[in-house]
Amino acid sequence: MAEQAALARMYKLIKTTRLLRILKIIKERSKILRYLNEFLKISMGVDRLVFFTMIFFILCHIISCLWVTGAQFGEAMYDG
Repeated sequence: MAEQAALARMYKLIKTTRLLRILKIIKERSKILRYLNEFLKISMGVDRLVFFTMIFFILCHIISCLWVTGAQFGEAMYDG
């Protein structure tokens, strides 16, 4: 039973790490920004603000997922 719970937690952790694929988007940032600049005609300041906001929310999401996973893992450790 404990092994199944551990496997479930590991699956959740692996699923969480899939979010790191978003880093590929960051690498392709210049392509996306060029498209947005051509399409929306936004200034560089607005562009940076949108990018910073997007990264901020992604990092908040990843940290909260890790927080919940850590709490579940810690709870399982104390339950024995």
